[in-house]
Amino acid sequence: MYDPLKYHDVKAGMSVAIVGCGGLGSMGLQLAKAMGATVTAISTSPQKEAGARKMGADHFLLSTDAEAMGKAAKTFESSTLCLPTTNSCRTSEPSRPTVCSTMCVFACVCLCVKDIVGGCGLA
Repeated sequence: MYDPLKYHDVKAGMSVAIVGCGGLGSMGLQLAKAMGATVTAISTSPQKEAGARKMGADHFLLSTDAEAMGKAAKTFESSTLCLPTTNSCRTSEPSRPTVCSTMCVFACVCLCVKDIVGGCGLA
């Protein structure tokens, strides 16, 4: 999680969207916050909001709430770094076009072993 944040020079005044609030997402959220970014946590689970906010999330989006996701998409811009951390890139895809607009930097930090193996004909 540190590498993409450091590579994209995350600092105060930038926005970071973390897709997925599990272990990896929680680490990314705390790192981005420590670097001074405004952090939006995005999850399919409303139960993750309290924990995300406790770790420093400035905003929380429920990815299954189409209206909230649509409104949020208008607030993200070129200074937004979007980091999906879910265990499947397919899980992250619905959030990408809605929230992480074409102006966002989109850095996938999840490893899709099932997708890679299946796609390589190794399964």
